[in-house]
Amino acid sequence: MSRLSHIVAWASRPGICGGQPLFGRNAPLRSIARAGRPSHAFMFIAVVLLIQASSPAAPTTVPAKGGKPREAIGQAGCVRDECHASVRNYAVVHGPVGVNACDACHELADAQSHTFRFVREKVQMCTYCHEFDVSAMPVVHKPVKEGQCLGCHDPHGGTNKALIRENSIEELCNRCHEKITTGKTFLHAPVKQGACDSCHPAHASRFPKLVDLAGPDLCLACHEEFAASMAKVKFTHKALEKGCEKCHDVHGSKHANATTQPIIAQCGGCHEKVTTAARAARYPHTPVMSDERACTNCHTPHGSSLAKLVSDSPDKLCMSCHKTEQKTNRGYVVPAVAELMDEKLTKHGGIKDGSCAGCHVAHGSNQQLFLTRHYSKIFYQKFSPQQYELCFSCHDLKLVTEEKTAKLTNFRNGERNLHTLHVRDTKERGENCRVCHNNHSGDNAVIVRPSITYGTWTMPIRYTKTQTGGSCYPGCHPIYRYDRSVPVKNVIGVATTAPAVASIVGERPSGVTIDMSDVLGRTVKGPDGSNAPIVVAAMRADQVKETDDVLARLQATLKDASAARMIVIVNGATAAARAASLASSRQSIQFIADADGSMCGELEVHGFPTVLVLRGDGLETARIAGEAETLSVRLPPYLDLAAGKITPAGATTRISAPDIVADSKTARDIRMIERLLDTAKADDAMELLMKLPDGALPAWRHNLLGARALMGLNRWPEAKDAALTALQQQQSEREIHAVLGQIYEHEQDWPHAAAEYRAANSAR
Repeated sequence: MSRLSHIVAWASRPGICGGQPLFGRNAPLRSIARAGRPSHAFMFIAVVLLIQASSPAAPTTVPAKGGKPREAIGQAGCVRDECHASVRNYAVVHGPVGVNACDACHELADAQSHTFRFVREKVQMCTYCHEFDVSAMPVVHKPVKEGQCLGCHDPHGGTNKALIRENSIEELCNRCHEKITTGKTFLHAPVKQGACDSCHPAHASRFPKLVDLAGPDLCLACHEEFAASMAKVKFTHKALEKGCEKCHDVHGSKHANATTQPIIAQCGGCHEKVTTAARAARYPHTPVMSDERACTNCHTPHGSSLAKLVSDSPDKLCMSCHKTEQKTNRGYVVPAVAELMDEKLTKHGGIKDGSCAGCHVAHGSNQQLFLTRHYSKIFYQKFSPQQYELCFSCHDLKLVTEEKTAKLTNFRNGERNLHTLHVRDTKERGENCRVCHNNHSGDNAVIVRPSITYGTWTMPIRYTKTQTGGSCYPGCHPIYRYDRSVPVKNVIGVATTAPAVASIVGERPSGVTIDMSDVLGRTVKGPDGSNAPIVVAAMRADQVKETDDVLARLQATLKDASAARMIVIVNGATAAARAASLASSRQSIQFIADADGSMCGELEVHGFPTVLVLRGDGLETARIAGEAETLSVRLPPYLDLAAGKITPAGATTRISAPDIVADSKTARDIRMIERLLDTAKADDAMELLMKLPDGALPAWRHNLLGARALMGLNRWPEAKDAALTALQQQQSEREIHAVLGQIYEHEQDWPHAAAEYRAANSAR
């Protein structure tokens, strides 16, 4: 084939120079290097080649192996094993090299020394064939501006059709530009694949940073589905007006979704007021502050058809977590409220409209349970509007303060307002709203609950509605009826429902937080960051002997538990004086005065003394109520449980063991008799009772335990005699009246049974 044929064949190949036609205007706008000039350049080159072809062909002599030629040789001899073999050692070979057209770029300067010179200067060497004009582009890549084509391209060949010098576009760019993937966990897909040219034309662009398009248009060129979804939303995030780079690093990030910062900081850059309030809240909402997704758990970051860019209706959004129990970072369990999604139930307040924000602050609050206003959880308390700020933000205060009404409430007997009777008129023992009403929903129009937890007892409410009134038969009083049209006169009596025996639990799903000062001005914190168990003892200021006994037992028991801390809450009108007196001689114990009972109420303490055993993180492990002598037996296993030394099963075994070492055998036997009677083992209880030494128990108590044992043995007449004897010996003991009530109830002597139950209710 003649030289002319070789050159024409090379110039006509469609795959020359990166797979594009050598001449013409087939290159897209974004690839400036491929833009063409008028095709008359082809005619110019063709004429030159024809002139050269008319001259005599150069000799095709090939020099001997190992030496340089000393005369002009044919181009077919340039590339061979001995000479210039590497110029074809590429995955993709430059067109002229592939057809031995070396003289397209090189011409012989001196045959004797076998030296050559370029046929053109610098950039013209490339642009003579590769028509290339970036003069209209405002942003030109520096190597292009300086004519350094060979800085990126190898003139003989390369790893791809662009003939780049490196193995990949990524390696080529990283040679000059700092590696953008360093320290980034989440990479943009094109970056991960090393496809820098997906967004950046290599030579020139109309926009800064050599990008194809401006602002969001560049992102939407690939993310078409995003543009389609945003066209459907009603509310658009204002941040989008400043482009995607306002929130995202276009190359990659340490954070999910390639955000420039953690989500909470990202959102806080604009929504500073919200995030500042959330951080400052005494009770921050875990999904907002402690979750990697943070704000995006509830809000869509780009746009939504719902106000405030929430991703779903508020009730469904809350229920995505709260349909099941939620354990907080500190181990507390937030009960499930799946009933909110039950369409058959009556919903409270804003819940009917699918909103929880009427009572709760979504981001966090200074009130427990993220409430918008204060709402006391104390079971019994003296009425004060401040204790029920949350309720009275919607409900009329007159519901409680107006004794007579014909329209404020349907809960009235004639015009007697029964809310006032329960909440205000019972003085120090006014019932909390939650005693009777559920907070969220219920199976009746007024959301009266079926039961309420009182300590360890699940107390029934048993509310029934009639057309003009209703009735209530809870555990705290006998059945009372009311009627708005014809007032009912109820006979005062006592309840017939008794609490069930509480079982030993390994861990109560509630947490205790204490942050205040004791009577000596010292800070009291619980938890305090350590793992040491905390013992909290609640006592009455007017129970001097009981308080002294409990403190003595606690100090003796905790003597060997050096890591355990002790906090004592003194309750009652004279709490401050009593706590100060106790603290003066017991510096190692922190005493807190609780004159109004608010702290004991928050802790759900209704009887005194009560001892709470807390883990180091504030989680309640156990609560012990009763006589002081039981503390030395029951407290150590619970302390070991709180310290993680034993399992709940191990604590139960130790507490239940009949041979546990206590103060004396007699004391152990008395406790065992009580336990046997509680577990329906009357035979064993009677046998042990008969073995007690004289004087081990007061006479009335000995007869009372005997009556209980005889009842268990179905010896009712003897049980009655023993109980009546006990009553003669101690007429004010309520347990004796309760036992007699059961005996008369067994005999179906209802008047006497009712009288004894009433006496039990009124006795101290």
